[in-house]
Amino acid sequence: TAYEILVKIKKVPVKVQKEILGFLINRIQTAMNREVYYLLEAGVASAEDIDRAVVTSLGFRLAFLGPLLVRDLAGLDIDCKVADTILPELDSSTQANRLLKDLVKRGDYGAKTGKGFFSYTPESIAEVIRERDRRFIHLLKELYYR
Repeated sequence: TAYEILVKIKKVPVKVQKEILGFLINRIQTAMNREVYYLLEAGVASAEDIDRAVVTSLGFRLAFLGPLLVRDLAGLDIDCKVADTILPELDSSTQANRLLKDLVKRGDYGAKTGKGFFSYTPESIAEVIRERDRRFIHLLKELYYR
């Protein structure tokens, strides 16, 4: 099976038990991005600070533990109280954020056009990709190939 092939080549497959639009990770990432765009548009934090906060906290934790295990470790009673408090305040839009649409309308598609939430040069893009790949390979080796 495809699952067995992936295991054999040292990939980490997951079994999706039910077909759903957007699959697993795209849906999780889109939900997070919806709130990130809202926070940026509302002026809660800058793009740099939002990225820094996610990379150094949530992103770092999720490299080692899944979101449900993190919740179990924190305590589901606490998670329930936090959810009841914060969920009513989260963005619940069902369309792409206005800020995102405005960037696209201006032709600011991100790295491929040199401007999005940040500005880029060909050199800065190459450096970001080089550093991302270096860190990613290091983390993969630490997590899965020791």
